[in-house]
Amino acid sequence: MELYAKLHGEKHSDRPRSVSEQIGMFYRLANDALGDAARQELVPLLSRLKGTHKDGLEAARAFAIADFAVRRFLPLHLGTRGHLPIGRSLVAFPVVHAGTIRAVSDRLDDLTVHFERDTLRYVVGGVVDALEALGDGRFEGDKERVTGYLFDAVAPSLDADPTRALASRVTLECAAALIAPSRGQKGWNGST
Repeated sequence: MELYAKLHGEKHSDRPRSVSEQIGMFYRLANDALGDAARQELVPLLSRLKGTHKDGLEAARAFAIADFAVRRFLPLHLGTRGHLPIGRSLVAFPVVHAGTIRAVSDRLDDLTVHFERDTLRYVVGGVVDALEALGDGRFEGDKERVTGYLFDAVAPSLDADPTRALASRVTLECAAALIAPSRGQKGWNGST
């Protein structure tokens, strides 16, 4: 985000004023988690971020991150931790949006009984908390916590050797989708 600020004549900052808060936070987290080669793939996306701070798509971006967390990243992480069938079941979950968020959250919460004492319980629980905040309308006042919990579903996949390359690719797909989420997956803008 500092490079974006420099390229667009903004004051040196990792929180440029003309970029959506959601995008900024996701990109900062992705920048810290991605390897050098994958991180460079974020650079071409920077030119598309200008003006996203006032485009009215913050809620759609939160749903997009939630959908990627639930249906793309958690399955990767669960698969590497010996829970491949559960991970596969998440891929078939409905798209996360305002109309499905409660059902998705409840189904994820039910799955936590399979995770006794490891980080999976924390990661899945964090995603459930984030989904509940989105569903209850608490997102606006707590964007950073919600995005942080959702990114917690991303980070373990980026750290694991068997999934690092695929998780990096999915992170970059998510980063691109956040620029115009209403044109992305059906439902992110609240439609069904």
